[in-house]
Amino acid sequence: MPLPLDIIHEILSRCSFQTLVSVALVNTSFHHEAERLLYRKIKLTKPMGPRVIRCLTTLSTIPKKAALVQSFSAFTYTEELTAEQNELLVEGLCSSLIGMVSLQHLWLRLRSKSELVESTFLRCKFVLQTLCASACLDVTAWLLGQTSLRCLGIYEANEAPSPHKLELYRSFVQRTPVDDPLVVFNLSCANDGLIITTFAAFSPGPAWSAKIIKSSLTGVARIVDIRHFHLYLESLAEIENVISSVAICFPCVYYLTIAVRNADIHIYPDTMPAVLALLPQLEYLHIHFWDNSDAAAGGKYQDYRCQLAAAWAAKCPKLAWIMFPDQGSSHLNREGWNQVWM
Repeated sequence: MPLPLDIIHEILSRCSFQTLVSVALVNTSFHHEAERLLYRKIKLTKPMGPRVIRCLTTLSTIPKKAALVQSFSAFTYTEELTAEQNELLVEGLCSSLIGMVSLQHLWLRLRSKSELVESTFLRCKFVLQTLCASACLDVTAWLLGQTSLRCLGIYEANEAPSPHKLELYRSFVQRTPVDDPLVVFNLSCANDGLIITTFAAFSPGPAWSAKIIKSSLTGVARIVDIRHFHLYLESLAEIENVISSVAICFPCVYYLTIAVRNADIHIYPDTMPAVLALLPQLEYLHIHFWDNSDAAAGGKYQDYRCQLAAAWAAKCPKLAWIMFPDQGSSHLNREGWNQVWM
């Protein structure tokens, strides 16, 4: 008497990768479920070398196996392969993506812009919930039609997004439900860890959550390496919900940058201490305006810089340096908070 499918699934879901491979090859009763689990999540890494091409060949030539893939992580170049093999890698990747009709989560690292990869997206039938890709991948037209997308991550150099990109990100978010909005973030590198830049301003209210970002980075980046966090907010009035979520998901943040559109940063002396206290490792705080020009950097906060610094850091014992929009900073020393330079 054959075992019920739910029992087979329960058994095989506890098996290692190698065990699943063996089961798929030798056991006809368990073959389908073992294969489904094997292909459900695929992560191609550079150390795999030529095996990457073999995997992509399998996916591109056997559509029923490609159709099993729900989560896929890949790249388009590695020094472990020859130039010819790297070309085969891109071609195999594109052919495989077309067959992944059940794909929900995609991580894609590109060395440079690829028109072949971009055109392939327009032919794909999958409906993604998560897309993390290199900034050089331009699939804007395709993205505008992805109303089910809930997380968009962009691998990018450590630089402030241009006004054009900010408006583009806003347009992506505004096409999704208000109570379940798309979360957009940039991921870049610093000397001492990774930097996440996210745009909570485009999803006002309690709907925004850092949990989606954390989930999208599972298997891609270690949480302990996320040490810098950059936030785009309309004003500091939004900070409580946002920082609460960030603190739960990324407790190792020690450098926090907050970009605000509203210049009245001096009117939140009571909210900030309790909120910043949620980040126990926080040492550096940098606040600037969306408009970074010198003409826009002024404000009433300039008359209260040291008082604001002392108030904000009252419950945050490690916080010792705060930079304001005019590039003036306050530093904590034995005498208290002092203005360091203008």
